[in-house]
This record gives sequence, C-alpha cells and structure tokens, in this order.
Amino acid sequence: MATHEGRNQLLPNLLAGWLAFTASAIIGFVMPRLILGNVGQDLLGLWDLCWSFLTFISFAGIGTGSAVSHLTVKADAHGNAAVAREVISTGFYLQLLIGILLSSIVYWVIQWLPTMDLSSHHASEQIYLLGLYVAGTVMVAILGEIPHGILLSKHQLRQSEYLNIAHDVSLAFSMIATLSFGGGIVGLALVTLIVRCVFEAIRFGLAFTQTPLDALNPQRMSRERAVHMLRFSFKSSLYGLQELVVYQTIRVSFFLAMGPAVFAAFSRYSTLARQINRLIDRLVTPIPILTSDYSSQGNAKEIRDVYLYGLRGIWMVALPTLGLLGVFGDQIVLLWMGENFVVPNLAWVFCVACMLHSHYSMSAKILRGINAHGSISALCLLASTICLISLVLTNYPLTATSAAWSIALSMILCVHIPHVVFCWRKLEIQVLGNILTTYVKPLLINVIFLMILVQIEDELTLSNWTLVVVYGATGLLTLGLGYWYLAFDSRMREKFRGFLLSSEVA
Repeated sequence: MATHEGRNQLLPNLLAGWLAFTASAIIGFVMPRLILGNVGQDLLGLWDLCWSFLTFISFAGIGTGSAVSHLTVKADAHGNAAVAREVISTGFYLQLLIGILLSSIVYWVIQWLPTMDLSSHHASEQIYLLGLYVAGTVMVAILGEIPHGILLSKHQLRQSEYLNIAHDVSLAFSMIATLSFGGGIVGLALVTLIVRCVFEAIRFGLAFTQTPLDALNPQRMSRERAVHMLRFSFKSSLYGLQELVVYQTIRVSFFLAMGPAVFAAFSRYSTLARQINRLIDRLVTPIPILTSDYSSQGNAKEIRDVYLYGLRGIWMVALPTLGLLGVFGDQIVLLWMGENFVVPNLAWVFCVACMLHSHYSMSAKILRGINAHGSISALCLLASTICLISLVLTNYPLTATSAAWSIALSMILCVHIPHVVFCWRKLEIQVLGNILTTYVKPLLINVIFLMILVQIEDELTLSNWTLVVVYGATGLLTLGLGYWYLAFDSRMREKFRGFLLSSEVA
C-alpha cells in the first residue's frame, strides 16, 4: 500500500532533508562573508534583498507543485495512471503561467529600487541585468516545483534533496569563482541562473524516470482538472504567501528606510532565524503526503497520532535551538561578519518571531494533507496583511528592532496561533489533555537550559573556559535527562530503544 511505502521511506527522506539543510546552511554562512570582502556592505545589502525573493518564493512552495503531489498520490492509490498524467500535464502548464507572473513582479520590484553605484558607469544597465537574472532564476525555481512534486508523490523526496545538496555546493563554487574574477553581484546573479537551470533540468530527468515523459503532452490538459488544481494550489499557496508577504514587505520597507548597509546587518539576524525555520520545515516536508494517504482511507486516528507525535518532536528541537539563537545571536554575528553587523537585542526579537513557527508548520502541513487548509490560510493572509500595514505605517521609518517586532507580531498573532487552534479543532484533539506533555514539560526543561546558557555567556565574557565546559556539559545533561524522563512518553522511549538496538545489531 502507498501508506506502508510512505512510512518506510519517511526516515530516509527526513535524513536526506537534514543533510540538504546542513549543506545549505553551511554555504549560507560562508558566502555572505566572501561577498562582503569583495563588493562591500552596501552591495551585500542589495544582493541580500534580491536573493531573498528567490529563497522565500522557493521555500514557500508557490504554485501547483503541491497539487501535483497531492493528486498524483490519490491517482496512484487507485491505480489510475491516466489521471496521474493528466494531473502532471495540467500542473506543468499552470505552473508556467504562475512563473511568468511572479518572475515579472520580481523583475519590476528590482527595477523600482533606487539606482545606486554598482562599481560601474552603467548602473541602470546593471540593475536591468540584475533584475533579469534574478527573475529568470525565480521562473526556473517555480517550474522545478513540478518534478519535485512528482518525486514527493512517489516517496522519492531524498532524490530531490540530494540534488539540492549538489546544487548548493556547485553554486557556492561558482559564486567563489565569479567573485575571484570580479564579477560582482550581477555576475553572481548570472551564475545563480545558470546553475539553477542545470539542476532543475536534472530534477526533471529524475522525475520522469518515475512517470512517462508524455505526461507533459499539452493535449492531456483538462480544463476541469485545471480548475480543481488551481483551487487546491491557491489554498496551498496561501500558506507560503502569508510568510512571503510579511517578510518581504518588511524587508523592502526597511531597505528603503535605512539603506542597503543597515539592511545587510538586519539580514544576518533574519538569516539565522530563517535557517531555524527551514530546519523545522524540512522535518515536516513528508507530512502532507503521509496524511493524504491516511485521509483517503478515512483513518483519523493515525492522522492525530502523526500530528501529536510530530508536534512534540519538532517542539523539542525548536526550543533549545531558539535558546541558542537568543543568547548567542550577537556573538555569532560578530564572529561571522564583524562588529558593524551587530544589532543588540535583535536576536531575541527574532527568537520570539520563530517561537511558534514549528507548531504552525506542522499544523499547516497536516491541514494541507487533509485538504482543509484553504479557509484558515485565506483568513490569516488577510489578518496578517492588515496587521502588517498598520505596524509599518505607525512605525515608519522602520528601525531594525521595529521591523523585527512587526514580523514577530504579524506572524504570531495573525498566522501561527490561528493555524494551531484551527488544526486542533479540526482534528478534534483534547487540548487540555495534550497541552501538558506537548507544551509545558519541554518549556520548563528549556527554561533551565536557557538559564545555563545565560551563565555560559557570562563566563565567556570573562574567558573562564573551565566553567564554560562545566556549564555546557551540565546544560546538555539536564536537557537530555529532562527530555527522556519528562517530555518523552513510553512509546517514544520504546521507539528510541528499538532504534539503538537495531543500530547495534547492524
């Protein structure tokens, strides 16, 4: 059965996602420093803004890729290969239209930015080329959602993730070579487009080893199928649009208010927060497909189990990670980029902004899997937009702190909390019965861990390395024992023991 296969492939797919995330995160830390050394802080800020369009659109999953994976799974479950081909063909050409629209918007926004000296006497021409290359990369990335959706529907996510790793490594070396030859940010945009084209072509090749190539035949398109897919993809896109609208509106407003150099410093903290959010999103990537399988069988209990155990797990990953961001965020940025990029207290604001992202991500993926994500996403998009406009107008010109708080309040109050509450009600979960193990116990354990982290920070300033090691070991031991005896239930402990025993036998 598809469900059995999906559960068997869940761990390999998750591990591949972690590996891809790790490679991307390492490269994401190395490249800004190299770009800074070659083009300066002003142009780094401009590149940050252009790059953010690509990253947010890529990871938001805008378009029909989610509809392709969802509907292909259902068609395969019923052994209907003709319907699966119809879904893929219709999805591809719909995605082509969506890509043209979004890439045109990105190009227009970049052209609209104030022209600045790009180390060239032809600044306007450079802005034109920069917008053209970035918009082209957005177009290719959006089309790449179709083969990604096909691989996801076949429970072959790890193939796509391994390809992401190869893409990120190749792009990093290409960027280093470009900077070495004085290519500047326009050269970076060009190699980004070229590398993306190569690897998305490979992704298409991998996807169509899983399904016949004639699935792209335009004659297989169906108007009725297109309407259904647009409806589903619109609901799925609302999930990504909520974050895209909030983050990109704030980023553009802050860029215009404070300039590219200050924006570059703000972006370093935003990058740290985004990497944590991406870590969580990677953990829950296979959830919609798994819950789609259960939903088609009417298995509500399994869906609730997936949600509650998954929620507990990612909450326990997110809490200590956010604690590290809050306490050591300034030190990380100082060592990473230098003192000109340090903005005191900004790390804690982004920590607050990310606090409920893990719950939101899990809830949204579950709702997508059972096709109940449309109304709540539309409501949250409207609410977050109204909240965002109010915050920007009342605080303009934005400072780094007010920009970060605008993101935090818009996301938590208008997106995160509504999604979690709606999901718990939709799945008929007894809130009071699960709130202790899911929320309170891990939170209490991490309060102790956070206090130890603060003490470590104090000792670091005094260079008391012995105490740093002692406090660090104590913090890890406290966290591990607390999670094992207080946060894990008997089922989770048994699964972990079974995993260790199987590893020893192997």
